[in-house]
Amino acid sequence: MDQSVRDQVRKLWFSGETRKNIAAECQIGTGSVSNIVDVWTKGLDEADLEWIRELTVQLKKEGTTLAEFACIRRRQNFIKKLGASEEQIESLIVNLLDGTKSIPFEKTAEMMNMLYELSESESIPPTEVSAYVKRRVEEKTKLDEESQKAGAILAQKNVDIRTVEEYKNLDRITEIIPSRKVSPM
Repeated sequence: MDQSVRDQVRKLWFSGETRKNIAAECQIGTGSVSNIVDVWTKGLDEADLEWIRELTVQLKKEGTTLAEFACIRRRQNFIKKLGASEEQIESLIVNLLDGTKSIPFEKTAEMMNMLYELSESESIPPTEVSAYVKRRVEEKTKLDEESQKAGAILAQKNVDIRTVEEYKNLDRITEIIPSRKVSPM
């Protein structure tokens, strides 16, 4: 039997097709389909293959291919390498899709790249950016409070300085007034 037919049988079997459908599409008998699959799976853990086939059948029912599933799994592995739990991943997705508070899809990748750039520019791991930003916000809040206190102190000092200046002016006026003689009318 031609190798291309065997490859097509394996591909269809993994895509979740029935032996009958595979046989019809490849124009061979169902026994030939069984033989090709059996020869191919010899030496492999049958439980794993059956699980993969069941997964493929389920994915097919949901309109997803094994290739799409592999891409999804690959992305999940990337996220796990960042140290995120399933709960955090789900929370991220929910937050991204949360109606009016959602981030436009076209901005998500841009924002993630900005996160990475911040990580690089500040020489911190991406997993520590959240804590870094919180610290910086706290520092800014503290500086704002200190600035307001300093402003209030300066405003009070300015009032004190004006009061002193007014007293000085009064002293000068009182010095000038007694020196002037008022003539009787």
